[in-house]
Amino acid sequence: DATKSIQSSSSSLLIVNPVSTQNRAPVVNAGSDQTITLPASANLRGTVTDDDLPINGKLTATWSRVSGPGTVTFVNASNVSTAASFSEAGTYVLRLSVSDSQLTGSDEVVVTVNAQTGGGNNFYIRVSATGRNDGSDWTNAYTTLPSSLQRGATYYIADGNYSSYTF
Repeated sequence: DATKSIQSSSSSLLIVNPVSTQNRAPVVNAGSDQTITLPASANLRGTVTDDDLPINGKLTATWSRVSGPGTVTFVNASNVSTAASFSEAGTYVLRLSVSDSQLTGSDEVVVTVNAQTGGGNNFYIRVSATGRNDGSDWTNAYTTLPSSLQRGATYYIADGNYSSYTF
């Protein structure tokens, strides 16, 4: 018999939820606001929820600095969860944007970066440094002069060409 039917001895209710074919932007959460003290890095723990559309679409994430007094260095700016280091103290707004190849969702997190206090007020500056750019030693030295100086801190500056600043 080519005809099929649903049979029941009592009333039946069949609910059909059609599959949505309309793509929606990824829902992004950049994580909780946080406060760190230099030279610590901020651990960024973003999350993303997506509708798996478009078919064969690929999610791509990007962290970026929206505002703040200095530079931000991300361990891997294309990972939803990563770490960020900061060139100087201040309040930074960071944005996590995620695209599904058609639409983009984003969210922001505020990171308050406090200056280092106590006996660790030595900072190193060297143009050719290749480390974390946190000023903690010659390997991890800042590669540019900070735009502001901490009272009571000692700055060791290696030979090199630096942009001029007026203090």
